[in-house]
Amino acid sequence: MVASGLQTDNCSLQNLTSLRADAASTVTHERARMFSGTSVGRVMGITHPANSEGLRTPWFRMAVPRHLPSSFDGHEVLAIAGEQPFTLLGDLPMRSATVQRSDVLRGGPVQQLSIGPSKNMPLSQAAKVLGSSWLVTCYVYKLLSGPAVQLQVNGTSGLSGIGDLSSTDWEMLINISKFDFAGEGRITAYHQAQGKSVLLIAAIAMRSFEKLQ
Repeated sequence: MVASGLQTDNCSLQNLTSLRADAASTVTHERARMFSGTSVGRVMGITHPANSEGLRTPWFRMAVPRHLPSSFDGHEVLAIAGEQPFTLLGDLPMRSATVQRSDVLRGGPVQQLSIGPSKNMPLSQAAKVLGSSWLVTCYVYKLLSGPAVQLQVNGTSGLSGIGDLSSTDWEMLINISKFDFAGEGRITAYHQAQGKSVLLIAAIAMRSFEKLQ
């Protein structure tokens, strides 16, 4: 695509795995449907976002809003704000550092994370969920350098598909998954990198819902 636009509506994106477009082109999807993987292009709305049987669910790319709302429906079960350093656990734990940026949300602090070649590095924080819940996971991020970082939500029951933190512009990466627990369950996000990568992260959030909205 050269200086052009592509918009889909109520389409399955499952087999759309690559798209060549220049910086002047736009790709957006209304009422997107997928079963696994990460969407190509920005998603404006989602339909049929997750499988009720708990199969691996897709990740959707979305534009970053000018500001994040101060309140949401559902229950907040994990939240990491831009000014809050966090740690990825592993043989060599990696901790983020606070830096100032003016090019995301309303400007201010974000976390810069340098991650080397690694497998399955979880956030040190974990969400606690009771019973059967739908879980929305959101990353607001930008890849500064290096290869894409793979992201997967995993818990004591349930598993998302693999998302790619690959955008060199700010974006939101969203996943909606179903988790079923006999009692209390723990859920967190796992990260994997093939080489040395540097990410900026403005927010990480997980919210649980008893049913799809």
